[in-house]
Amino acid sequence: SSDLLHSGASKIEFSGDMRHLTSPSFTGRYNAHVAADQLGHLLGWRTRQTGMIDSSGDFHFNSSEDFLISGKARASELSYRDPDLFFDHLQVSSDFTADPKKIDMANLRASFLSGHLQGHATLTDVDHFEIKGVVSAFAAKAVADLLRTTPPPFDFRFSGPFDAHGSISGLKNRQIDASAKLTLSPAGDTPATGFIDVHFDGVRQYADFEKSFL
Repeated sequence: SSDLLHSGASKIEFSGDMRHLTSPSFTGRYNAHVAADQLGHLLGWRTRQTGMIDSSGDFHFNSSEDFLISGKARASELSYRDPDLFFDHLQVSSDFTADPKKIDMANLRASFLSGHLQGHATLTDVDHFEIKGVVSAFAAKAVADLLRTTPPPFDFRFSGPFDAHGSISGLKNRQIDASAKLTLSPAGDTPATGFIDVHFDGVRQYADFEKSFL
């Protein structure tokens, strides 16, 4: 059988089979076109986001506490806003699996602030996140503006591996633990080069540098 769910700008088409009438179990495939603000509301986020997300894949559903969804997702022109953080023109694509406890995103690719990110991310209990990957060509001053923090005295681009973990609810206080080993290259007319090995402790709001140079 097949069916269609429609709410506002969002639309989900699905087809599949239902088994065990006394305790229904659904298995099938889906195609979804979902508004980011409606997804945020579903996840219980108290933030504002806009844009559209397209996804297709497979699902198995027994109840709200027992389901598995897997597929591919692609989003364009996403924006995110909370009292302390705002960015827009975000492009994202990923393979993913989702169950009641965790969303796992593999082959994650994102582009924003004229930079790029590749990696792997998980979101547990709708709040705790972990992400690991490689960034390339991000401009330091643009990132400082995004985080509403003091910009560096001169601009440069940075690339390299990183990992970070924290909570969505803690983003407003920058309570993120993160480590990165970044190679610096010139941005515009700034002839900056170098290397930074840094760990940021979100609880202490403290950055520790090792074997770094400009």
